[in-house]
Amino acid sequence: MKDRISRLKKTVGIVLVLLGIGVGSIWAEGPTLKIALGDWCPYSCDPAKEDGKIGYIPEILMIVFQQAGFKVETQLMPFTRILKSVQNGSFTVVPGMVKKNAPDLVFPETPIGLSTYIFYVAKGSSWRYQGFESLTKLQRLGLIQNYSYEVLDPDIARFLKAPPAKNDYITGVKPLERNFMKLLFERVDTVPEDQWVVIYTLNKKNSRDKVDEAGTIGNPVPVYVGFSPAIPQSQEYARMLDEGVTELRKTGELHTILNRYGVEDWVK
Repeated sequence: MKDRISRLKKTVGIVLVLLGIGVGSIWAEGPTLKIALGDWCPYSCDPAKEDGKIGYIPEILMIVFQQAGFKVETQLMPFTRILKSVQNGSFTVVPGMVKKNAPDLVFPETPIGLSTYIFYVAKGSSWRYQGFESLTKLQRLGLIQNYSYEVLDPDIARFLKAPPAKNDYITGVKPLERNFMKLLFERVDTVPEDQWVVIYTLNKKNSRDKVDEAGTIGNPVPVYVGFSPAIPQSQEYARMLDEGVTELRKTGELHTILNRYGVEDWVK
């Protein structure tokens, strides 16, 4: 850890000198890591709704960077604001990103999770996902605005482009919970969502018996932490996170964090 801090201080110090800014006062209080939280629990959570839980990825970020002497700040915001805020450097990092959603971000070498998307239907529904033709039989497909569903499966990408549009997009806060309410009230036929997100959400509400799985979508997708391309130290931050997660796995602390959220380690 000391080696990482020394490398980081050297990198930041060079940048500040080039900008004509003094170094001493900056490091007296330590650098700040600003995490833009999304409502995608258990990856990233709204602590007001989850008894203070911020998600397993932000917890990992806090442990790794606080141990390195950072001050860590978090703020919850909608997904569209998150991307803009991290891309322009207002925030340092977004937890829980698929690379294709924002390829300009700075990513660590290794993922911090594995996302498997599944179609969910209300209990008793006979619809099952069996490729493009099965999608055409839907009346309403419940989706979240600005999610890149097309990267999950070629059949879904084709369907999202094909008229007539049967896609019901939702925006704003609590999008997953609202989509599942629409599902249970038969306002949409099916909702595609990440397995861990659904398990966490339905367990919290004791509602797992109210929905059925209706087919896996494509292959599991690696989930990453995305650092701001506007912050010069982001490459070093990404390396620090890779090393920190490896250490947490060795000590067993990673297992403890994941257990709190009902998530399995993505490295078998």
